Amino acid sequence: MIGAGFAGLSCAYELLQSQQFNVVVLEARDRIGGRVWTVKQTDFEFPATTTDHQYRTVERGGELIGLNHFFWLTYADKFGLHMDYLADPSLEEEPEEADKEDESKEMYEYMKLIFQELDKEAAKLILYDEKGVDIATKPWLMEKAKQLDNISLEDYLNNIQKSYQGCTLQQAKEKGFDLPKFEFEKFKEVMDAAKHDFENNNGLPCNEQSLFFNLITIANGNRKIDKQLFNNLSDNINLEKESVKMLSFWDDAELFRCREGNGALAVKFAHHVEALGGQILLKQHVERIQIKQDDVQILLEGNHKFNLPNGAKIEKIVWPWLLVLGRILQWNLRYPPLFNHRWDI
Repeated sequence: MIGAGFAGLSCAYELLQSQQFNVVVLEARDRIGGRVWTVKQTDFEFPATTTDHQYRTVERGGELIGLNHFFWLTYADKFGLHMDYLADPSLEEEPEEADKEDESKEMYEYMKLIFQELDKEAAKLILYDEKGVDIATKPWLMEKAKQLDNISLEDYLNNIQKSYQGCTLQQAKEKGFDLPKFEFEKFKEVMDAAKHDFENNNGLPCNEQSLFFNLITIANGNRKIDKQLFNNLSDNINLEKESVKMLSFWDDAELFRCREGNGALAVKFAHHVEALGGQILLKQHVERIQIKQDDVQILLEGNHKFNLPNGAKIEKIVWPWLLVLGRILQWNLRYPPLFNHRWDI
């Protein structure tokens, strides 16, 4: 497994749970967690009077968690972590100024049109197989997976933009638009903002992002969450509050903090991976993977070959960054694989 971020660690955990694989995780950094990096109270000085739990950790990476983080919340419940609801009065921010609210309202109305198009596309995905088995964790099994995986998010968003050229106010209102005037130039500005948002969130240009895996994320984020799960996760989440809709990937995005710190989930994964016999090796910067007819070599920084313990052979390599365009790949080492042309592997 290449990478000990949440994707790599959760994938290692699930593979080991299946009892079909021995797993070695290679991580380039000197820590686990990837984009998540929690600094704990023991790492720096706090005022002597500090007692509240929200001051005991600081997130130097990804911070906020929403109802749309379906798998995050499920694993947090499984591993006994807790969430603190940001709508708690002690955590609320000051109200925005009126002019900022008006500007925000205008942007939201245009952004809503984009969100609705993505929601409609995501709703077409079938998250269950013919036997009713949930296959959301195995999205490559879904119908049209490869077809959608080879469409970039950039191309899809550009097509949405073209479809609104010449759009009348009446047509926009039929799609829920709630402003007195529809301006295509404004729509284009908001579309650019949406693209920047996708790029910031996913760490990749839109023209290199897979439409399919963005849709999978949206589809899972729009699932209804079991109320019992939240009873387990938190003592300060009121599911009857109007702000907790439990329906929207877009609106319920940044509602919670993990009380123990987001990095606690990475630590839980790591403990389970090691308890199940897996290995996590830090400071192992993978630069290239050479695949031959009957052998695989992993080359680390400085062109050093990585050797598995006890002379074991590599059967599968998992690089769990499936967001990248055209990354639905499977290969058997007896046959040379085909790779996307952008990858020097």
